[in-house]
Amino acid sequence: MFRVSRFVFVCLCLFVIFSKAFAFEKKVLTVYEDANKISSIEQAARDFSSLYECTVNIEPKSVEEQMSLVRNAQEKNYPVPDVFVGLSEEAQSAIKDGVILPLDFMSSDKQFYTSSSLTPFESDSGIYASPRSVETSIVFYNKKLLLNKPKTIKDYRELYTEDKKIYPILGLLNKFYYGFGFLNAYGAYLVDDKKKGSYVGLNKNDAKEGFKALIEYTKKYMPVADLDKGQQYLDKLFISDKALSVINGSYAYAKYKKSGIDVGCQMLPVLDNFQRMSAFYKVKGYMIPKNARQKDLAEKFIRFINQPDYAFKRYLISGEVVPLNELFLTFTYLNDEFALSVLKQCEHSYLMPDQNFMADIWGPANVAFVKSFENIDTSDSNLDECVNEIELIRYERHMKGDEAYKNKLNNADK
Repeated sequence: MFRVSRFVFVCLCLFVIFSKAFAFEKKVLTVYEDANKISSIEQAARDFSSLYECTVNIEPKSVEEQMSLVRNAQEKNYPVPDVFVGLSEEAQSAIKDGVILPLDFMSSDKQFYTSSSLTPFESDSGIYASPRSVETSIVFYNKKLLLNKPKTIKDYRELYTEDKKIYPILGLLNKFYYGFGFLNAYGAYLVDDKKKGSYVGLNKNDAKEGFKALIEYTKKYMPVADLDKGQQYLDKLFISDKALSVINGSYAYAKYKKSGIDVGCQMLPVLDNFQRMSAFYKVKGYMIPKNARQKDLAEKFIRFINQPDYAFKRYLISGEVVPLNELFLTFTYLNDEFALSVLKQCEHSYLMPDQNFMADIWGPANVAFVKSFENIDTSDSNLDECVNEIELIRYERHMKGDEAYKNKLNNADK
């Protein structure tokens, strides 16, 4: 009897010991962050770990591959991160496919973010990401050479000299990615909305007029023969004081600062129709996979690191602009030209549509640009042909299904 009682007592002691051990075992939160931006969230992660008595493991992953890594892991029933960074052009497909979860806290926190940064992550069932950063195209200018900042395309024309020793502004406007901003200011559009449907309006409203204006300006005031040398060539001209300003993505700011020029930033110019030139803009957002192991803790983490103080520190380290309304006031107070230009331009720019939708756009649109820059007299018909070809591609995709369409493209490449 005594031995049995002692055995039971020992078992109870072991049970209590192991119960306490498991009770005090720290939760582990796995976070994917851009490989080059980890340092921007390390302090916030440490503070979060201390506050919630957990361990935050930050794994370096390229932003461009994070969504595909999550999708592949889910398909194979492998572990997924609790938090990762997703791109705006991937969001709606991920929502449709059930890859990510809506963030409960965003129903109340959406008031803290700029409206343009929320758009790509919104759905009838909720908001599926907390905006991390935004990027778009802006004008970078040389403060040493440009004392009075041009506001309109007319201002840039007036800075032009026939000897072409210094170009007023450079940009790859002969490419659809940048040139669309001109057309969009004249009424061109690309709509990919589950409620409104999908429409390609590259030839609608005054888009044809805008296309001619774009070609005429680029050919007269830019080294059009050299534009095909790419952005690096234009940057070389800008950095060597052969251009007053250049249009580029906001990601280029660090490179220009490192080059040694006194670089300033401003929004894209107002065009001759009194509309501001547009650009594509993108948003990166913190997301939670549907089968995350620590969903509640993941929501707390995202909310924690997007507090204004941590978000501002993240911006200072990463150089990526955080679209928090409170930080807009901070940037205004500090007269931060770069951050203000990016945030303001985003409000006048066009959200990059879903990548699956854009896959049908790039080819025909770029062909239309090439033909039209060769012969401006064909620009109207080139836009019409471009839209017709895109609609035909999309009709074929719809009729035969995505997989059949992809197989056809693959076979055509061989």
